[in-house]
Parts: sequence; structure tokens; C-alpha cells
Amino acid sequence: MGGNRYEVAGQLTIKGRTQAVTAPATVSIQGNNASFDGAFVIRRADFTIGEGAWADFGTVANEVQIRFHILATNGK
Repeated sequence: MGGNRYEVAGQLTIKGRTQAVTAPATVSIQGNNASFDGAFVIRRADFTIGEGAWADFGTVANEVQIRFHILATNGK
């Protein structure tokens, strides 16, 4: 994507169900530390999330945004 923006792709498994996920991420590096920030959307139905009244998409939307903030340190 360029600059400090990247596209991260992988497999997300929730409740035994796996889906391919791609998320844009911004990387900030300071010395031996790096932080990765981004977000992506999943569909609850793809992972059978929500049971009983919570299964109704009128109660909780099917599309849910997941945001992440990951800190990493170079161990050298």
C-alpha cells in the first residue's frame, strides 16, 4: 500500500470455523518497538456467533468491526 500502510492477510478461526481475513494496518516504528493498528469486519453468521435471542441480527448486527493494536519489540 505504501508508506507505513500495509495489508495483512491470514486465517481467522472462531468457534472452530476458519475464514480468510484481510485488513489494512498502519505500522509505527520507534527504536526497537513497533505498533500495528488496523480494523476489519466479520460476519457473525460466518462463525456461528450468538445464540438464542443474540442470534437475531436485529438485536446484534451480523457485521461486527474488529479493531486491533499490536505492540512488538525487537529482542536483539
